[in-house]
Amino acid sequence: SVGLRHNPAKNNCKRGARMSLYRIKATCPDPLWRHMPVCEIGISPGNPSHDGDKLSSILEWSSQKFQQGILTLSDTMYRHNFMASGAGEQEALELSQKMGDDWLTRNATTLSNYKDRIRLYRWAEWQQHPDFNKVHDDLMLYISTSDTLKQALNNDIQAFMARKMRQGTFTDFAKTRLHSFNLITEEIACYILIGRQYKAAR
Repeated sequence: SVGLRHNPAKNNCKRGARMSLYRIKATCPDPLWRHMPVCEIGISPGNPSHDGDKLSSILEWSSQKFQQGILTLSDTMYRHNFMASGAGEQEALELSQKMGDDWLTRNATTLSNYKDRIRLYRWAEWQQHPDFNKVHDDLMLYISTSDTLKQALNNDIQAFMARKMRQGTFTDFAKTRLHSFNLITEEIACYILIGRQYKAAR
């Protein structure tokens, strides 16, 4: 994982380059990412760092550093959060799809500016991948036999739940834990598929 940080940028763009309002700094200490041909950028539609001028700066940085950028819009992955908050399955799916639709509408101009350098995937494209069910089943089997992975997942879930409980977002402990587990395992399966298809810095 490369890890990106936004900083306000001075207007020192080279002639002909798009102006970035933010300077992007990679926080990964491993220099290997610099040699990857592709950059995979996970987009959370509710994250202000992935919107507007900040998104534009990310895409400009990516287009200068890599041959291609892959955007993964994790819109329908959020249905797990909506279900943890009490929404039914269909309602949660529709709410999460709308999050993605709204994000695409807000950022249509920016995406159009980089259409030749990026490939955008909505979350459902990976979840509906022909190999998803097999990868997810294999993952669940591995979790059942690996105490190390089981503990790592539990730690992530506990940290996520503690944060959401403090925010008052979720109040049902058992339901939150179930949907947190479902979200994380779905995310891992999808990123296994992404990793198989693209040799990319993330």
